[in-house]
Amino acid sequence: MISKIKSATLIGINALEINIEIDSKRGLPQEIIVGLPDAVIKESKARIKTAIKNSGFEYALRQYIINLAPAALPKEGLCLDLPIAAGLLMCNHHFHINDDIFLIGELSLDGNIKPVKGMISIAEMIAKTPTKKCIIPYENKFEASLIKEIDIYPIKNLKDLAKINYKFPYKGAFKFTQNQDKNQLDFADVKGQQIGKKAMEIVAAGGHNILLIGPPGSGKSMLLNRLPGILPKLTHQECIDIIKIQSLNINQPQNILTIKRPFRTPHHSISHIGLAGGGKKPLP
Repeated sequence: MISKIKSATLIGINALEINIEIDSKRGLPQEIIVGLPDAVIKESKARIKTAIKNSGFEYALRQYIINLAPAALPKEGLCLDLPIAAGLLMCNHHFHINDDIFLIGELSLDGNIKPVKGMISIAEMIAKTPTKKCIIPYENKFEASLIKEIDIYPIKNLKDLAKINYKFPYKGAFKFTQNQDKNQLDFADVKGQQIGKKAMEIVAAGGHNILLIGPPGSGKSMLLNRLPGILPKLTHQECIDIIKIQSLNINQPQNILTIKRPFRTPHHSISHIGLAGGGKKPLP
């Protein structure tokens, strides 16, 4: 029997649709994953098998071939745990999931589903597909609900897959709030610097770039630190773009209730590589 499941993975800040095909047949019991998986996906075999058993499902001892398409592109990350597990359970006739619904999630050994990074990028990609439906980790529901065009079905553990009511998707009332920061630096504290402040007003009003040149202590950093305080409120799309970058870090809180313009002050001695994120695979 062959089961088919849709999922996604991240390439940089963008998401890529992945089609997972699982073939179950008689033979030496094993799970073979093909389609350029990384080490994390290869290791998922033991994690998924244990999660299925600890969730109360029977795991048939058969030979499973798991294909990740498109086969020519490398796949990485933990997003594929849940869809692979669902495909294996479908092969064993535990339940059926339509092959046009996206599944995203990382599995723990007890069958609980952990949040994944980059959920908002994946949700944006799903919104461009005909189905616009996805099953995601419960802790990612706030982030995914920012994309209004998709139907979200958040679940907490593997057993919930058999109990989803597709007539009632999650409808989050989640909205961005841009509260005034009490610690926000203000231009009212700056005495003098009339030319510099005028330049900052022009930059804020027109969305221009600015370069300040002068000797140490002349007020360059002081003015720039206060620039976010006079910029207009973020648009909905700007908020989404900020969270897309922030959510690449799994340590970032997923239910972001407030958001403000990011402001970075790298040291002047930083290298070009460090400024771009550093490492073999640069991250912000």
